[in-house]
Amino acid sequence: MKTSLIIPTYNEEKSIKRLMESVFNQTVLPDEIIIVDSKSKDKTIDIIKSFKSKKIKIISKKTNISEARNLAIKNSKHSYILATDGGCVLDKKWVESMKKAFNNGKVDYVMGNFKPIKSKGLIKNAIGLVSLQSEKRLGRDPYLASTRSIGFKKEVWKKTKGFPENLYTGEDTKFNLKVKEMGFKAFFAKNAIVYWEPRTSLKRFLKQFYLYGKGDGKSRNIVKIKDRLLVFLTYLTFHLLFLLGILLYMPLFWASLGGYIIINFIDSWRYLRRIENPLYKSLNIVPVMFFIYLKRVSYSFGALIGIFKNETRLAKKKNKKNSTRD
Repeated sequence: MKTSLIIPTYNEEKSIKRLMESVFNQTVLPDEIIIVDSKSKDKTIDIIKSFKSKKIKIISKKTNISEARNLAIKNSKHSYILATDGGCVLDKKWVESMKKAFNNGKVDYVMGNFKPIKSKGLIKNAIGLVSLQSEKRLGRDPYLASTRSIGFKKEVWKKTKGFPENLYTGEDTKFNLKVKEMGFKAFFAKNAIVYWEPRTSLKRFLKQFYLYGKGDGKSRNIVKIKDRLLVFLTYLTFHLLFLLGILLYMPLFWASLGGYIIINFIDSWRYLRRIENPLYKSLNIVPVMFFIYLKRVSYSFGALIGIFKNETRLAKKKNKKNSTRD
């Protein structure tokens, strides 16, 4: 079984060296490494070229992330595609574990595991904690993969028509859902771990989940993933109740706020229970609840914007307007 590792990059000079080192430190190397760089303005390409290997193929072209992945796969030689992103570090057994997960061709689509790179400070660790799904959730639904850690047969990519190039975010979720809808067999490779760098600033954290929500709204992913739809409707309802309470009836505001705090604590506990140390768990309660709130609100706001910018909806509106003119 030969594999092609694809990596889209753009201005990754601060992290690309450690990613490439982790690629070449694998117990089993990929058979080729295809990097599509979107015309980086820093030293990303120079650093990649410093790893003098015939396995590396660099394509330099201005693309969005979906176009980059599709272009890399089009230029790949092998039938099994492995994918990760810039800013990540591969566990030394990642490729080996991903290949084993395909089980001699019986599995079509493999979701690897992904964990945040540990950093100092409660805030950064809280951001990392709330930014990922639990292993239990991933094992239950391996179609929730992130392209930080994913593998699939090239045949799957062809039949699903690849990553949707009209989306800036939510493109991997859209691809995953098509894989699921078409009935391809998926598997969660728990031991195929990719470590990634969580957002380190509040602004970048908010933007990340706003864009996730916008992508899910625009692509209508949110309608197909029940837990995301539930989060969106719950947070939208609570904020409407907050507004109505402030404007019309303050007891409604306080009752809604109390209900929200309870739901937020339950939601946060799903993340906190991953922490084994009781003292560290108690110290994380407030920051985790705070970042869960920001994550849900920014995602829900983004989803709302995305729904109104849905291309199908806008196209119908445009066609209706043109037919009225006629």
